[in-house]
Amino acid sequence: MSGRVGAGLVAVLLVVTAAVVALALRSPTPPPVTMTVQPDAGALAAVANRIWRWVGPSDCTTETDQVPVQRLTDGGWTQSPIPLVSLSRLSFGNPAEGIAVGSTSNCALGVAVTRDAGQTWMSAPEVPALVDAWWVGDRVWGISRVDGPPRVVWIAVEGEALGAARGTSAACDAGDGPPTLVAFATPRRGLLLCQQVSGDGRLLARTRNAGRDWERWTDARQITGLDGPGPIIDLDVVAGPTDVIWTLFEGGECPEGQLRRSVGRSFDRLRCPSETVAVDTVLAVAFTTPRRGSLLGLADGEPMLAQTRDGGSTWTPTEGPTP
Repeated sequence: MSGRVGAGLVAVLLVVTAAVVALALRSPTPPPVTMTVQPDAGALAAVANRIWRWVGPSDCTTETDQVPVQRLTDGGWTQSPIPLVSLSRLSFGNPAEGIAVGSTSNCALGVAVTRDAGQTWMSAPEVPALVDAWWVGDRVWGISRVDGPPRVVWIAVEGEALGAARGTSAACDAGDGPPTLVAFATPRRGLLLCQQVSGDGRLLARTRNAGRDWERWTDARQITGLDGPGPIIDLDVVAGPTDVIWTLFEGGECPEGQLRRSVGRSFDRLRCPSETVAVDTVLAVAFTTPRRGSLLGLADGEPMLAQTRDGGSTWTPTEGPTP
């Protein structure tokens, strides 16, 4: 009798267990909880008809080891992982070779390099910590921040590797502020921006001999057109009979960011970008000719790209798929 009762109890338990398993299998698994962080920073590079961009939060995060960089070719966006969690600069010396600087997952400054047009990115631990970088010819120019105040350095491109960083003298003094941005029109002609985080100090220095000498070229006086509140967050230059230079101011007269252009020694204020394209924040610009360029911004919290054919006076949104 007891044997039959025990067998029946086991059978009941088996049926109940099977029912519980079946219900668990039919019940959908709740999706993982994810945190949505609004982007507030971006980096942009352009060479010929190729464009690379990154948009995301400016703060580093330890939740991931890499983020994607998007590249636009043949009218479509594709993305590739990069061993950084936020980017402050993208620069390509040619359609295949480029460099990115930003933050790593442990919130340190990091550098990544590509040799295949941005399809794959590799960390470059041999390169010192950089806050800005510009690839031109067989050199990468940068602002290094390892020990002490930031300084201007250049790194030779030696085959598949980058060489040691070599310092160069600069024209900035304490009143101008530390170096923050570099941009080169040719391997010999380049610009260095020094500015104070808070205050009126600002200097744009120029070299015409690959950094051996820098001259104090344009400062924050109103007559030069580099006056006004707010920092310059992007600097770009295109070679020509007279090099054309663009500076992007954060906020100020244009809440989304103001572009100023120079074809000489002074800068002219361009129309606010939002007058010709729907953009709430301009993050970066990249020009390929004195008249053609791209603008990376945010519209309603989403990344957007616009093009200009008149040197930045007017902008039109880029047609194509949204990544």
